[in-house]
Amino acid sequence: MTPSPDATAATTTPPPWWRGAVLYQVYLRSFADGDGDGLGDLKGLIARLDHIVSLGVDGLWLGPFYPTPDRDFGYDVSDHRAVDARFGTLDDVDTLLREAHARGLKVIVDQVWSHTATEHPWFQESRASRDNPKADWYVWADARPDGSPPNNWQSWMGGPAWRWEPRRGQYHLHNFLPTMPDLNLHQPEVQAAILEIADFWLARGVDGFRLDTANLYFHDQHLRDNPALPPERRGASPVLMQEHRYNADQPETLPFLEALRRRMDAYGERMAVGEIGGAAWDTRMAEYTVGDQRLHTAYSFAFLGPRPSPNEIAERLQAWTTRSGWPSWAFSNHDVPRVATRWSSAHGKAFDFGLGDGDGSSTTHVPPETWMALLLALRGTVFIYQGEELGLDEAVVPYGQMKDPFGLAHWPLVTGRDGCRTPMPWSADAPHAGFSTPDPWLPVWPAHLAKAVDRQSTDALDAGDHAPTDPLASTASGASGGTRSGVCRRRVAAPRASRWRFRNARRVQPRRHSPDTRDAQRRYPDAMVQRRPHLAYHPRPAARCGLVRTWRPLMDWLDEPATLNDTDRAAFERDGHVTLRGLLPQQELAGIGHEITRLTLHLNTEQRALDERDTYGRAFLQVMNLWEKSPLIGRFVMGRRLARVAAELLGVRGVRLYHDQSLYKEPNGGITPAHADQYYWPLASDRTVTAWIPLQDVPMVMGPLGFYSGSQRVAEGRDLGISDASEEDIPAHMAALGHPYVCEPFALGDVSFHLGWTFHRAEPNSSDRPRSVMTVIFMAEDTHLLDALNAIQQNDRDQWCPGVSNGALADSHKNPVIWSEA
Repeated sequence: MTPSPDATAATTTPPPWWRGAVLYQVYLRSFADGDGDGLGDLKGLIARLDHIVSLGVDGLWLGPFYPTPDRDFGYDVSDHRAVDARFGTLDDVDTLLREAHARGLKVIVDQVWSHTATEHPWFQESRASRDNPKADWYVWADARPDGSPPNNWQSWMGGPAWRWEPRRGQYHLHNFLPTMPDLNLHQPEVQAAILEIADFWLARGVDGFRLDTANLYFHDQHLRDNPALPPERRGASPVLMQEHRYNADQPETLPFLEALRRRMDAYGERMAVGEIGGAAWDTRMAEYTVGDQRLHTAYSFAFLGPRPSPNEIAERLQAWTTRSGWPSWAFSNHDVPRVATRWSSAHGKAFDFGLGDGDGSSTTHVPPETWMALLLALRGTVFIYQGEELGLDEAVVPYGQMKDPFGLAHWPLVTGRDGCRTPMPWSADAPHAGFSTPDPWLPVWPAHLAKAVDRQSTDALDAGDHAPTDPLASTASGASGGTRSGVCRRRVAAPRASRWRFRNARRVQPRRHSPDTRDAQRRYPDAMVQRRPHLAYHPRPAARCGLVRTWRPLMDWLDEPATLNDTDRAAFERDGHVTLRGLLPQQELAGIGHEITRLTLHLNTEQRALDERDTYGRAFLQVMNLWEKSPLIGRFVMGRRLARVAAELLGVRGVRLYHDQSLYKEPNGGITPAHADQYYWPLASDRTVTAWIPLQDVPMVMGPLGFYSGSQRVAEGRDLGISDASEEDIPAHMAALGHPYVCEPFALGDVSFHLGWTFHRAEPNSSDRPRSVMTVIFMAEDTHLLDALNAIQQNDRDQWCPGVSNGALADSHKNPVIWSEA
């Protein structure tokens, strides 16, 4: 990073260090393993401090490191004044503070004060009886006359927010897991004990606190029922069906925050940032940070959900233009899917950049450097989650390796929080990406290897010593007609103040008479474009791009020709199928597979339990034409490498797409009955081929695809679709005719090609992990349509060849030619 001088000198008193700072969130157990047990720890963090320094941030937020039974991975604390032995010691904390401060980094630590673990000594004493010294330190209540919980409050982890405790003969409140009982902060003794915890860590030298669930500290002492939300505002789970009027946002919170602020101010320039959940986040954030008597700053989940439109961003920020409180912002953290995935074109609501109808239907892709520029441009304090600087996307953690209790309880409708918590990739070629020597607590996501720290070394920010006229502002320079703009942040770490400029954005003006922003979007397809004013921030194709380092997949391999030998061609001609080992690069395919699996789970409509489905439904979940729903998948499906192989195997001059289809066989998913694909297709040609592409290794236990060699010439069974009858009749026909069944395991990167009339099947998935597969179906480029022979073929015609009449060339907009000799 190269400093550039700024001629403007400061004439005002510098603001406190936290006001406008950029803080880096460390999820400790996944950052770096320093003692070789597969779990991140304090020694690992200390060893990697220079990476954090290299980002130019002002400090770090360190997640919980306290003793914990680990039911919610540190947010269930059993001792607030100690260090869990797996993470280190108090001496390690002291070393961290000393080393961080020596590098100009501030350190704030998580404090979890709304609840504890059931193993905490306070709770052990409180639940023992109704008359012990800590009997009222937690929220206890008698059952209703019918034995049911005291009221209708719901837990954020699912189910009622009350758990029966037989030792006291009462229920205790838990806003999260039943093993995380809520403290009763209405009791002065509890408040005093919490302030003593604050003293302990402030005296040790931490620079502040991140307060977990700060608006849940107090509850309505009358335990009144929460009212129901109007039907149009209700979510899918019970906790989202009621207004949290009585179990959150209580007025008693404000005096406690004022007492905490007085305690912290006695230690000098320290800070507290509160986490604010709920629908009234903007009101609570302002209320909790107004003036200099309460929290220093607060953040919400405003930008931790689906991708917002520019208008929504403006509305959320507009509320702060006239308020005296100070906001904080984040796009990712340890509780939500990573922004690189969450704001992708097909995940949740998309941006409206003037290309759609304003309904969030746009499918534009937002590259990492663009949303990072947006984050750094927001007025307030900014939090960057570990790996965000690398452009990491959400990992897919197989069910058998999941740890998150929320994900395990709600899978597969919700895959949980493990995907944003996988180990930090330090070295692409080292075991476990350099995170640890033994197996880590969560698996390293293979697609992250290409984005590892050692693969990305270009700077995105440049630093300039200066003191801006408005030291609190985050500005975009060159805002009136310049061709380049810098998104600036104030650098505040002692001993100097400086500005950090984002160097890869430029202002884009549509042509003079352009009626809308389509022109700008065509010229700069990766740009973020607003309707009015016509403005786009486009990532410049320079060496310095992204914060701080970004990764762009190199997709050239998708178009590189593959070499087929005579044995492959002869096997396909004879058997109707061939498996090409190692046809696709494993690392790149794993990254694309992540997107395919995520979209399959997101878009499939199957809601029934596995044992409630028919034979077809038990075989797999499926989503078709993903190429239209994701630019990354579209680039994969349209790659000429697979298409050229398909054309060569078919012996045709070119191929076009029929459709793609993802197949997701769940753990214990059922058999895929024997069938031939072309039963479903109203095509005049039998020059069709399916590429079956596993997205991970598929051992025999997972049910790889098997084929009846030579069956493409057999007429018997062509009138049977996937069913119990097809599984009974077709294998019998094949055995009688002497067509052997061939089934072998697949490795990631292998691709099997089989003709449309080749019969095939698959065994159940007997493993504890899902089997993810992508298929791409090619047809000769001169293929014509036939009259539909059944309702299924008619449905296929309507979906995959819309507007094409009987006997006409299958050349709808959904059937592009992918490769042709012409």
